[in-house]
Amino acid sequence: NKATMTGRGATLFSWNKTMTLNALSNTATLLGTVQMVHLPKDDQGKTGDSVQLDCNKLVADMTDTGGMSVWLSDNAPDAQIQSITATDTVRLLQQGTRSMRGDTMVLNAQKNRVTLDANNNRDVTLQDLERDTSTRTNKITWDLTTDRIEIDKLRGGVAPLN
Repeated sequence: NKATMTGRGATLFSWNKTMTLNALSNTATLLGTVQMVHLPKDDQGKTGDSVQLDCNKLVADMTDTGGMSVWLSDNAPDAQIQSITATDTVRLLQQGTRSMRGDTMVLNAQKNRVTLDANNNRDVTLQDLERDTSTRTNKITWDLTTDRIEIDKLRGGVAPLN
């Protein structure tokens, strides 16, 4: 089954094993071929390019809404995502422009920043799908507000222009 959560834009999650909602910590843990597709909206309501996240484990930490009794009430507030941590064969795909692969991805919703890194000296890869180039590094930080990508310790390939 699928679940939908909304914030600024619309986000759809799908998975094929389990989803655990923890009302005490206000987290959701999804396991097994997890896919998240996000269609962002800016402050004026303009829709941006979709972003797809594929992984095998995703943990979403959401704002506190008052516990299980509030969740079960008719007027439960909407929980907003504070952070998302994805692990186990992570792939981020921005519609038609870039693809990033690594071992762990963390989204900090407050800073609007994504960090993607790799374990055990493995590479994080960034592919520019428009220019058909790729970059290998140990860590990528992507500022979603400015669309700025910072590459830590370039290991090979072609650095993106923006």
